[in-house]
Amino acid sequence: MMQKSKRISYLFIDQSRSANFQEHIQKADLVVKLGLRFAIFIYSIFGTKSSKFPYVGQAVRAFLALVDLHNSPLVKSTHRAGNKTRVDSCSFKESNFDEIIIGSGPGGSVAFDESVKSGKKVLLIEQGFLLDKELPHHGVQQLANYFSGGGQQVILSKNLIPFAQGSAFGGGSAVNSGLYHDIPEILRTDWFRNIPFDDFEWMKAEKKVRRDLRVATQSETSLGIYSASPIIDLAINKGWDYERVSRWRTYDNFGFVHHSCYETYIENNLEKSYLLSSHEARKVSLDSGNVKVYVRGPNCHHEISSKFLTLSAGTTSTPEILLRSGLADVGQLQFNFHSMARIYTEFNRSINDLIDIDPHQTWNSDMSMKIGASASTRDFLDATKRSLGIQSNHCPEASLVLYLSSVPVGKGGLVRIGDRLNPYFKLSREYMRQLGLMIEEINQALIEIGAEKVYANPNKPFLSTVHIFGSLPLLKSRVIDRFGFVNHTKRNIRVCDASLLPMAPRVNPQGAVCVLSHLLSQYIHERIWT
Repeated sequence: MMQKSKRISYLFIDQSRSANFQEHIQKADLVVKLGLRFAIFIYSIFGTKSSKFPYVGQAVRAFLALVDLHNSPLVKSTHRAGNKTRVDSCSFKESNFDEIIIGSGPGGSVAFDESVKSGKKVLLIEQGFLLDKELPHHGVQQLANYFSGGGQQVILSKNLIPFAQGSAFGGGSAVNSGLYHDIPEILRTDWFRNIPFDDFEWMKAEKKVRRDLRVATQSETSLGIYSASPIIDLAINKGWDYERVSRWRTYDNFGFVHHSCYETYIENNLEKSYLLSSHEARKVSLDSGNVKVYVRGPNCHHEISSKFLTLSAGTTSTPEILLRSGLADVGQLQFNFHSMARIYTEFNRSINDLIDIDPHQTWNSDMSMKIGASASTRDFLDATKRSLGIQSNHCPEASLVLYLSSVPVGKGGLVRIGDRLNPYFKLSREYMRQLGLMIEEINQALIEIGAEKVYANPNKPFLSTVHIFGSLPLLKSRVIDRFGFVNHTKRNIRVCDASLLPMAPRVNPQGAVCVLSHLLSQYIHERIWT
């Protein structure tokens, strides 16, 4: 690998950036790591023309996009992101708890808050660490240090589908744009058939979560350039409903404050609980009615006991722990996600402030298709152009990455690769045909509202996602019961994260995860783990 690295070192502005790049790809999942190494090898032989090779070209373009991100003038070449906030915590000595919670995303953070309120001695274990808010949001340093696998993960499909999930205190809520959705009205009847709570209980919990997260809608005066959003024009052109989506933020004349699940549910409980950062829970076991959790740190190992255990490590990591522990089989695991086809647009007017995300979204009449804005900072615009093979020097403020989101049709699951689980999804031909027609429709509509260029191939859509869920869906999974308790564990071990979502919510799922976690955790602490 070192010889190949030297061959491409000339691509970087300085040696520090090259070293940061090497460190970044070392964090990637095995499939991505092997793909990037192969892309580097091919590029070192054939150069830029290799980006046009069939199949291999996608990997080469992904590699060049990552190089562009590390060469960004916004990145300080001497800065090693994450070191300032990382704490190895290898002096940790506590060993007995009432409850251990693994993972601090929306599911785990709400479960943590409910556990502390119930008076339990609780330990929260997080594989990531506290977000460094001095780093640019949606920048490569944040990507490399606060996302699982350095943000380099893929769903195995006919064409590899990149996905990203947060790895920090607060999980995805710490690194995303804070868009908050209730479950859409059109889905609520089916939704309540698949969870052990009724609509009254759910609505009451939704109101509580909204208050907790201080969800607010951005005012017209603070929108800036997004008050004339092309998404609004698109919706009016198509006769569709549109919305300025609320966020877990508070706004004033000086900007906004982002309230992630860490600030909301964890920070205020620090004096009443224990936290262990940058440690990975590897497996668990039951011993004489107690749960033992085997934890690995940067240079240490711990065996920690507890009466109860909540697994909130995420859609892929929670099943990994169950699989290593002999509590699940690969064949019992499922997988679901929101398919997001990227659409790169160029207008003849300013539509992008290069800092924040346009908060507007629009849906077609049956909500089977949603249009929203993706991260469109200067760095990510360049990276997206590389990924799509676009040759353009159009003004960044007049360029925007949109996504067309829909619920994929096909069959998904998880497959073991080495010591990890990797999601796969076989998309149906009919779904891909319908997706192509939808992209054609959106392309034409964008031209009609003033787009000069639209880059999205209906025959070869560039799919990605930041919404994965449903590996252990409630009332459908053979691994858990209706409240998320893992079978054959005497109700001492439960699951409480996006793994449980029984169906695709068609919107950002983190609000639904918070609400479901609150209802399940409150019920369990009041009636079962008393």
